[in-house]
Amino acid sequence: MNEDFQIVPLSPEYQGRIEGWTAESAQQLLMKLPEISLGSRDLSWVAVRQNDPIAVCSIHATDTGTYSIYTVVKPSERRSGIASLLLAAVLAKPEVQNLSHIQAFVEVDNIAAQKLLAKSSFSQLGYDEYGRLKYEKR
Repeated sequence: MNEDFQIVPLSPEYQGRIEGWTAESAQQLLMKLPEISLGSRDLSWVAVRQNDPIAVCSIHATDTGTYSIYTVVKPSERRSGIASLLLAAVLAKPEVQNLSHIQAFVEVDNIAAQKLLAKSSFSQLGYDEYGRLKYEKR
């Protein structure tokens, strides 16, 4: 794994530079990240290499008192271990360690994300209303 990157709070300057990384539904979320990262209950970070964003991790507070975590990696950086490093760094942040009920939702065919969550001490709880696998941090 190449660790020549920095993890910084997500800022609007990266918004246009993360377009096209994901499917449309995830991309809609990513386009909202700079906006929601300014909220007091939402936290977002970006992994940057030479001023190039390579991965994003955001934790969004829900209305039900849980937190949803999303990690998205630039296609050319996938399978490099950056998601694992970014997720571990975000989960180790003091402002995140105090959160309870951090959940993640993964498409059934996204085996890499399922392995990442299992490695990161998330437990599979079943399925959400959209048929995605539902995980929660242990």
